[in-house]
Amino acid sequence: MNKDVKPKSRARTVVSYVFSFFLALDTMAIALLVVLNMGLFSERSLISALDETYYTYVKDYIETQAEYYTLPTGIKASVLDEVFTLEDIQINTNRIITNSINGNSFTPDVSKEREKLLANVKASFATDGVETAEGTEADAVADSYVDEIMKIYTDALKIPGIDAISNVQNVFSKAFPIALVALILLAVAFVLIIVRLHHYLHRSLRYVAYACGGASLMLLVVPAIIQVSGFYYGLHLEPQYFYYFVVSMIERILRLTLIAGAVMAAASVVVALICGALRQDVSSGHRRS
Repeated sequence: MNKDVKPKSRARTVVSYVFSFFLALDTMAIALLVVLNMGLFSERSLISALDETYYTYVKDYIETQAEYYTLPTGIKASVLDEVFTLEDIQINTNRIITNSINGNSFTPDVSKEREKLLANVKASFATDGVETAEGTEADAVADSYVDEIMKIYTDALKIPGIDAISNVQNVFSKAFPIALVALILLAVAFVLIIVRLHHYLHRSLRYVAYACGGASLMLLVVPAIIQVSGFYYGLHLEPQYFYYFVVSMIERILRLTLIAGAVMAAASVVVALICGALRQDVSSGHRRS
């Protein structure tokens, strides 16, 4: 009799470990799916990755490129002073992201910047004694110059790759709820199979605890190694504000993954404690009987 029981017990243990491994992979996939939804493929996550430092980099880039364009024209670089503000850059950038994610085309309103720059150029021309009345050559030069500077401005407001992110986000948003429900149902199925393999609940729950612990280990170790190595700081991306955006997004995803790993670790501890309590109840019942 004992010879028959041991092989069955060993087989049950092996099968339990196998399904525990599958459950670990499944719960890790659920966590990563949620992390991607919260950390990358959402309007809120993209905007939250942009802080004052990002907008400062954008402003510096705009002013630098505008000065490069201005120097050969003979126009004084001082005409660019106080034309672009962090507040306007932030407002227009956020509107571009919102409309891009929602699949809408959007052209930022740069009338205020245009009027200010045009007034500065004409004032500079007037100081040099150049006639800037409408229809004059100087007036046409001023208009052409302002048009080019405004193009530099609007191009810099748009995050490189935002259209690609928007396209992926549109597909992801449709697939996310379906994939999430499917993975949750699969996890429930794995748990039920493990439970059915054992007579006592505490014996089956320990494999669920193993699965949660394994998932937490994978979710904690890899992001921690990436953060410690900091290899993403060595990415060669231009301009500077795009580099800052990519690094910010990577760090956000890593933080969310670590949080997900911590949640899974806590779940593993909770399940282990429940398992221990159930085991004590079973042992107490045996002693009383």
